Amino acid sequence: MSIFVPDFRSTRREDIAQRGQEDFLYRLVAAGMLTADAAHAAQTIAKAENLNLREVMQSRFGVSPLSLVLAESGDLAARIIDPARHPPDPALVMRVGPARCLSYGLLPWRRVGEFTLVLCHNYDHFQSHQSALEDLLGPVRMALSTSDQMTNVLARTFKADLVHRAENRLADAESSRGRHAGRAMWLTTVIALGLLALTLIAPIVVLTALSALAVSLLVLTGAVKTAAALSGFLVPAAVGVTESPLTLPIITLLIPLYREKAIAEHLLTRLEALDYPPGQSRLASCFCQAIENTA
Repeated sequence: MSIFVPDFRSTRREDIAQRGQEDFLYRLVAAGMLTADAAHAAQTIAKAENLNLREVMQSRFGVSPLSLVLAESGDLAARIIDPARHPPDPALVMRVGPARCLSYGLLPWRRVGEFTLVLCHNYDHFQSHQSALEDLLGPVRMALSTSDQMTNVLARTFKADLVHRAENRLADAESSRGRHAGRAMWLTTVIALGLLALTLIAPIVVLTALSALAVSLLVLTGAVKTAAALSGFLVPAAVGVTESPLTLPIITLLIPLYREKAIAEHLLTRLEALDYPPGQSRLASCFCQAIENTA
């Protein structure tokens, strides 16, 4: 694992962020939540692909959201709160709006003295929304909670408000909310009753009209089929056109292995026996963990 040596003469934002990232990784490794090699790999991937380090550790290395929050609390000395056990103040959530809370990934919890305590999964994310929160809630402070805990509480407690907002998201002109189902049903009933009355009054006229419609549809269908059949004879044969040989797509095989030393050699032998054209395929470097049983 790479080691970051603090340089207290440097005040660049990038250096401070790097220092905090290194401390965060050290806490995860020290707590046994992540191996040193995995921490280094996560850091490399996040930097190379410009991804969030916490999301990389969670999605690619299986670090749980709770483990990330625990590591975050070690640096911030922040309180960890489970909003399912200790519900938030609904008035504070409604002041921000449940939909906005979901969008921000935050949960206004309760008033503590002159501050509003806001739950968030990490401090950087909290800072990015702190100004907007203070415009709505006044002075705010952060406590830690996992994203799934906050989402579950919002979805369960404010379900009616979220459903109403989702159903009324589109303007009336673009939505089917203004469609009057009762009026359409009434109009359909009137037309059906009118046709029934006409059939009873003048059945011969109705029967003649339906027969004429059926004959017209049969004639039209026959005309379309005849035109389709004739078009096959009228298309000129292509002259001087030679068929090109079938070109197979170029494929790349990615073979992830983990603790598969026993089958690795056999697998490579089988791959070499593939009869796919050599110029159309390539075997990328196997993505192997360079630990345990796979080299």
